[in-house]
Amino acid sequence: MKLDLATGLLAATWVVGWLLFWRFPSLPPAGPARERRISVVIPARNEAATLPGLLAALERQTMPAAEVVVVDDHSDDDTGAVAFTAGVQVLPAPPLPEGWTGKASACWYGAHQTTGDVLVFFDADTEPAPDLLVRIVAELDRHGGLVSVAPYHRMARAYERLSALFHTIAVMGIGAASARPGAPITGAFGPCLACSRANYTSVGGHEAVRSAVADDIALARVFRSAGLPVHVVAGRDAISYRLYPNGVRQLADGWSKNFAAGAGSTPPVRFLLVMAWVIGLGTAAQVPFRSALTALAGWSYPGILGWVAYAAFATQLALMLRPLGNYSWAAPLFPVTLAVWFIIFVRSIVWTIRGTVRWKGRVVPVRP
Repeated sequence: MKLDLATGLLAATWVVGWLLFWRFPSLPPAGPARERRISVVIPARNEAATLPGLLAALERQTMPAAEVVVVDDHSDDDTGAVAFTAGVQVLPAPPLPEGWTGKASACWYGAHQTTGDVLVFFDADTEPAPDLLVRIVAELDRHGGLVSVAPYHRMARAYERLSALFHTIAVMGIGAASARPGAPITGAFGPCLACSRANYTSVGGHEAVRSAVADDIALARVFRSAGLPVHVVAGRDAISYRLYPNGVRQLADGWSKNFAAGAGSTPPVRFLLVMAWVIGLGTAAQVPFRSALTALAGWSYPGILGWVAYAAFATQLALMLRPLGNYSWAAPLFPVTLAVWFIIFVRSIVWTIRGTVRWKGRVVPVRP
């Protein structure tokens, strides 16, 4: 009876995973779009190495931006010079106002120095496909409000795949891939955001989220509070990036900074369902270790059922990760990524209690 109950609970959590992440829609192919005046704003702090790829990609757009503005956020490297050499407008960020995060301040300042009727915010490490802007404009025409495109995570080193569960749970947490029609989307992905200037102004833009560490999630909440839709799509063939290319420490600090804030914004029922799926994943992750102990110590363990569960969760995770990035071994070796997720999640909670974190040379408050 215990075995039947345990198997049933494990199967239930696997089904919960599909309810939370059934299908992450991709940005539709380029279609008819109204001609719009697009202003691109790029907040950049110490991004001299990544900016050339983005700026070159923006030059190749089939619907070119009317203006591209790089806001040099007090960089210690050649960010401003790199942007100037590329021929785009470079604005030195004003002194950081008290109570603002650097990115929110740079976005707010840049938006107010532009004139387009559509605002598109890019992180400096993104690389858009040539038709991205026309596809974003078409998506705005269809949905209005805030459009967010999650870049495809293009990884080159093994440790980068440790982000697997963070990405999966982030999509689950904001409701972007829910099996429930009309499920509320409660967050966004900050590397690529677009909205009309009129909507941006009406909701207060980045000034309304000036102290938020996870400004993308906070901005989505502000749009929803104003009765405006939030639409999130996968950018598999539309935009990509390498999220944390500078080592494990950067990956740990980045996810620690963001993840507790994201968890706090997830609706309670959805949060509990995500945690139920994580528990099921954790139970299945024990199978290799318990099977090894069974072989070594003669313990009793339902080997075949355990390995069926392991294969089921690994397959599920592999399908979930396909629109998110080239994660390769992250699914079959999910016990490794789960252990890293747990350590960093606990670390993010500690940082939230502590109240501050150091990021890109600044002390950033992790509580508003």
